[in-house]
Amino acid sequence: MNSEGQRMVYIPGGSFEMGLLDPNRPQLGPPHQVTLSPFYIGAFEVTKGSFRAFTREQGTEKNSLN
Repeated sequence: MNSEGQRMVYIPGGSFEMGLLDPNRPQLGPPHQVTLSPFYIGAFEVTKGSFRAFTREQGTEKNSLN
Protein backbone atom coordinates (compact mmCIF):
# COMPACT_ATOMS: atom_id res chain seq x y z
CA MET A 1 0.00 0.00 0.00
CA ASN A 2 1.17 3.49 -0.72
CA SER A 3 0.56 6.55 1.48
CA GLU A 4 -2.86 7.05 -0.17
CA GLY A 5 -3.94 3.50 0.70
CA GLN A 6 -3.70 2.23 -2.87
CA ARG A 7 -2.54 -1.33 -3.45
CA MET A 8 0.70 -1.37 -5.43
CA VAL A 9 2.28 -4.18 -7.46
CA TYR A 10 6.06 -4.53 -7.83
CA ILE A 11 7.30 -4.90 -11.42
CA PRO A 12 10.87 -6.27 -11.42
CA GLY A 13 11.97 -4.61 -14.66
CA GLY A 14 14.09 -6.20 -17.31
CA SER A 15 14.81 -6.05 -21.03
CA PHE A 16 12.80 -6.93 -24.12
CA GLU A 17 12.81 -6.27 -27.85
CA MET A 18 10.27 -3.70 -29.03
CA GLY A 19 9.22 -2.80 -32.56
CA LEU A 20 8.68 -4.62 -35.80
CA LEU A 21 10.32 -4.31 -39.19
CA ASP A 22 7.15 -4.04 -41.30
CA PRO A 23 6.86 -1.37 -44.04
CA ASN A 24 3.06 -1.57 -43.77
CA ARG A 25 3.19 -0.65 -40.07
CA PRO A 26 5.96 1.98 -39.74
CA GLN A 27 4.46 3.32 -36.48
CA LEU A 28 5.83 0.23 -34.72
CA GLY A 29 9.38 1.32 -35.49
CA PRO A 30 12.39 -0.89 -36.09
CA PRO A 31 13.19 -3.61 -33.54
CA HIS A 32 15.26 -2.27 -30.65
CA GLN A 33 16.19 -3.32 -27.13
CA VAL A 34 14.31 -1.64 -24.27
CA THR A 35 15.35 -1.91 -20.62
CA LEU A 36 13.05 -0.89 -17.77
CA SER A 37 14.13 -0.33 -14.18
CA PRO A 38 12.05 -1.98 -11.46
CA PHE A 39 8.99 0.04 -10.41
CA TYR A 40 5.66 -0.10 -8.58
CA ILE A 41 2.31 0.44 -10.30
CA GLY A 42 -1.23 0.65 -8.96
CA ALA A 43 -3.02 -2.69 -8.87
CA PHE A 44 -6.23 -1.03 -10.07
CA GLU A 45 -7.00 1.73 -12.56
CA VAL A 46 -7.56 5.27 -11.35
CA THR A 47 -11.19 6.34 -11.76
CA LYS A 48 -12.15 9.81 -12.99
CA GLY A 49 -13.74 10.49 -9.60
CA SER A 50 -10.57 9.52 -7.77
CA PHE A 51 -8.46 11.66 -10.10
CA ARG A 52 -10.81 14.65 -9.65
CA ALA A 53 -10.57 14.29 -5.86
CA PHE A 54 -6.78 14.21 -6.16
CA THR A 55 -6.63 17.33 -8.37
CA ARG A 56 -9.01 19.19 -6.02
CA GLU A 57 -6.76 18.27 -3.09
CA GLN A 58 -3.65 19.40 -5.01
CA GLY A 59 -5.26 22.66 -6.17
CA THR A 60 -4.95 21.72 -9.85
CA GLU A 61 -8.62 20.92 -10.52
CA LYS A 62 -8.84 23.21 -13.58
CA ASN A 63 -6.41 20.83 -15.36
CA SER A 64 -8.51 17.78 -14.43
CA LEU A 65 -10.42 15.49 -16.77
CA ASN A 66 -13.79 16.70 -18.08
